[in-house]
Amino acid sequence: MNTNVDLKLYENAIEREDQIKYLGMWFDKKLTWKVHIDKIVEKSKRILNIMRCLRGREWGADRKALKTVYIGLIRSVFDYGSILYNSASNSLLTKIDKIQYQALRLCCGAMKTTPVSALQVEMGEMPLELRREQLALNYWVNIKGHDGTHPPRATLLPCQEKGKKQINSFGWIILNKVKDAGIDNFLISPVVLTPVIPSWNFDQAEVDLKLLEKGRQLERKEVENYIKREYSEYIQIYTDASKMLNNQVGISFIAPDLNFMKHKRISDNLTVYTGELMAILMALEWVEEMERRKVVICSDSSSALISIKEINSEARQDIVLEIAHAIFRTKSRGSHIKLVWIPAHIGVVGNELADSFAKSASKKNTVDLDIKISKNEVKNIIKEYIKGKWQKKWDRGDKARSYYSIQKKVGEFRKCNRSKKEEDIISRIRFGHTGLNSTLKIVNKHSTGSCSYCGELETVKHIFLECNKYVREREILIRELSRDKIKLDIRELFQRSSGDVVFCSIFIYLRRTGIMGRL
Repeated sequence: MNTNVDLKLYENAIEREDQIKYLGMWFDKKLTWKVHIDKIVEKSKRILNIMRCLRGREWGADRKALKTVYIGLIRSVFDYGSILYNSASNSLLTKIDKIQYQALRLCCGAMKTTPVSALQVEMGEMPLELRREQLALNYWVNIKGHDGTHPPRATLLPCQEKGKKQINSFGWIILNKVKDAGIDNFLISPVVLTPVIPSWNFDQAEVDLKLLEKGRQLERKEVENYIKREYSEYIQIYTDASKMLNNQVGISFIAPDLNFMKHKRISDNLTVYTGELMAILMALEWVEEMERRKVVICSDSSSALISIKEINSEARQDIVLEIAHAIFRTKSRGSHIKLVWIPAHIGVVGNELADSFAKSASKKNTVDLDIKISKNEVKNIIKEYIKGKWQKKWDRGDKARSYYSIQKKVGEFRKCNRSKKEEDIISRIRFGHTGLNSTLKIVNKHSTGSCSYCGELETVKHIFLECNKYVREREILIRELSRDKIKLDIRELFQRSSGDVVFCSIFIYLRRTGIMGRL
């Protein structure tokens, strides 16, 4: 079958192209993404050259600055369109992984023999495969926040070819990933909101933040006297929210003067911020039903009150708008609503009771009120899920086990407050890949990898704990560490290597032994 059809437009032949760039993505005729990946790899290599210029052995940008360059100029390029090109072959995606490895190695001055997994944990950068999965799940959340008329939702619909071809297309594999993440049954709040009442008709809520301006170190009597002085004619309502470790959330409000309390367990996995807003909304709905004339609602959530005052929230605009509607309705009926911030856990009776009832509600066996979860809250769940996958991968890995004994948790970027050269040395010692003979043997720069003094394998552990050549220096090191009750144990020593005492002791020892220059 002849596919070379000549097309003309106004008698001019249309040129045939095997590849085309559209919105920053390079499409080839077979959609292999080879052209696009080659382009971003080529661009990233130029940035790597800039990073090499910025760093040196004795001078240059530190790891934090170099990581910023990597995130801003390399990782951002990898992120763009990753949902699409994730369907490329593993051999093509490996090209991108190599760029990440080179960038992270430049950041912390590691040897070329250092395992990739150790570099990722040291720098707090997850594997790109997991990052692409996180971005894909986040995109799914964004799509689900729109109604059925949103064009990208068509990518989630079944098609004729689905199941017949083994392609990692976003629309074909995302539902399985969503189920694995446990977010497939979540009701996601709408992204685009249309207020029932025009926004220009809303009056700004009366929110009193004077106590917050005085600072959070207030005493109970001072707060109670302020409420009594300023709001003696108002019915006082105290609201609060509580979240348990198993992600169950409870909300409550209490009107002490009327001896009335209401508490509910709301949907799981919501944030405390959402709970605080819902507690205020629940109180307002009760006020609307009871038709109270003057009411002051006391809350210890400054973020919730500021959102209500500004009628704006990046996380829960839907609830903030419901609160604005409720205040508008109650005011139109002649009621006067004020909201005031009070500090938490200082003994204010109403606040302590609301807190107690909220905790009690969070322990209920069943959910009383189903609340749609926001896309930001789902993204936080996705973030923890992906971090958990990274942690399992690190726990079950078969490489960099000596470094694993020092750094077991992933996602933590080690604090750096020393010179660049010293930080590079500490990182190399933690990795176990240094300029010592054991590492030189791996790159064929030493025949045996043994210590020239005692014949044992020359490793970091051997230099610090075993080699008889450094007995005297080791005794001095032990005395220095014992002052701060630190044992000469490799794992403890380099887990705590961020401390000034340990840092000074390590480098003094290395200088005394003459090992410093070899690292």
